[in-house]
Amino acid sequence: MITGVCIGMIWMIFSHDRIGVMYFGKLVEMADADELFRYPLHPYTRSLLSAIPEPDPIKEKKRVKIHYDR
Repeated sequence: MITGVCIGMIWMIFSHDRIGVMYFGKLVEMADADELFRYPLHPYTRSLLSAIPEPDPIKEKKRVKIHYDR
């Protein structure tokens, strides 16, 4: 079963334990969930993952956000 989630212009596609990341309608990366979170290859994927907030306020202030411009 494949499930997709759209947030604005961001599409993330979930298929069992695999995640696909789309940027402007093109699939830019697809990997197992663990692999994608540990070793994101595409700069856009790294940018998306850097936007995930930290629950700890001290870590959140120090979090480095990666911006992706194509």
